[in-house]
Amino acid sequence: KEPRELVKKAGITLVDSGETGCCGFGGLFCVSYRDISEGLLRERAEAYARSKADTVVTSCPGCMLQLSRTITDRPVLHLVEVIEEAFCDRNAEKQGAALKTA
Repeated sequence: KEPRELVKKAGITLVDSGETGCCGFGGLFCVSYRDISEGLLRERAEAYARSKADTVVTSCPGCMLQLSRTITDRPVLHLVEVIEEAFCDRNAEKQGAALKTA
């Protein structure tokens, strides 16, 4: 819940895929159980494609790596990257505006 609130406060519109579940990475799971892992990945990628979101955001570095292998038509970003871009860019704009008016 909390990460979603941060993203909303950053002014970003969230598009829910309507589904939750594992991407199939799970450390060594993707190596030990390749077929199951690929099936889970395919399910997640299809759910994100149906959502029509511009960007896929996750808080898990493993999911980021796994999803990026399949989702190539849009960025797959870590939550921290999204928050950093939203808040740091906003702060930079505010500082630039303050310098211009001074």
